[in-house]
Amino acid sequence: PHDPLEATGARADGVRAGRVRTVNLGLADDRYFLFSAGLGRDAEVLHRVEHQRAQGAKASIPRYVASALLTHALNVPAKPRISIELPDDTRISGVYMAIVQNGPVWTYAGSLPITFSPDTDFDNGLAVFGFRALDPLRLGNHLARATLRPDWLGGDSAASDLSGFRLHAAEPTLFHVDGDVIGDRSEIELTSVPGALRVAVVD
Repeated sequence: PHDPLEATGARADGVRAGRVRTVNLGLADDRYFLFSAGLGRDAEVLHRVEHQRAQGAKASIPRYVASALLTHALNVPAKPRISIELPDDTRISGVYMAIVQNGPVWTYAGSLPITFSPDTDFDNGLAVFGFRALDPLRLGNHLARATLRPDWLGGDSAASDLSGFRLHAAEPTLFHVDGDVIGDRSEIELTSVPGALRVAVVD
């Protein structure tokens, strides 16, 4: 339920009925996250919105879109400064933005889920997506496909069901977990932690 009181009651009903399961969490260095993390442009957009909210503005989809467009305009031309180091020592370089997904949804546009990896859920490993281009046409295509195609693994380079991997940045770059910007990072180790959290299942 969308109403907080109804949602709390539904969770309590799940606990009383014994509808409890465990889910995996992501771990970014020493910070756990449930849904997603990101290094680069998406964290920069979140940071800009956080600054506006601190001044009294409300978070909204139009505000995020406007902040994304402004962030992009202020950072063009930009250099790709991120690389992804996979468990098999494969290194994906030339990345502008790295998105990490632990749950089945990266984010929502209102009630519309956006996912880059529909096969990723709370029972398997992490997925990572590296975007090697930030032009509006390419990004728009990625977002449209992530919203409309349930069988698509998005990004210019992508890998899923990973037990762990590393992100590297040539210079300190903003990083977030579950929408909480935690500052600049040059290197991050990400790990999938199986069965880390017990949750009540809501019918």
